[in-house]
Amino acid sequence: MIVQIHVATHLVTGLLAGAFLLGSTGLRRAMDRLPDLLQVRVRQEVIRPFRQLLLPLMLGSIAATGALVWIESRSWAAWIAFGLACAMLAMTIAVNVPVNNMILEWTPGAPADNWREHLARWNYSDAVRLVLSITAFICTELA
Repeated sequence: MIVQIHVATHLVTGLLAGAFLLGSTGLRRAMDRLPDLLQVRVRQEVIRPFRQLLLPLMLGSIAATGALVWIESRSWAAWIAFGLACAMLAMTIAVNVPVNNMILEWTPGAPADNWREHLARWNYSDAVRLVLSITAFICTELA
């Protein structure tokens, strides 16, 4: 059972880190090069499928790292991985979800006047989540 928990933890945290890496270094950079109005429209289309992917991965990461803490309670790395998984979800709920909801309400031809400020806040949070997810994955390797 212990081996299965370690494998599940590596798998889920690795997939989550990979999804954030793909989104941050690939998808977001490509969208930033698009004309403003097209960028808003593409972001609106990307939000829904990424929600369906990232939420289960974040919850799975919390569950898996929590199970790792349960079996490896003396491991500082397991505790850090669990804390980072929780922090990713908290940051997502506090920053990314509200901005995503705003983006979904924008008319592509007329986004909010300060739409770039909202995207900058979203992008910063996303970069932090990338670092947290990679660090959590490394911690699961050390646990």
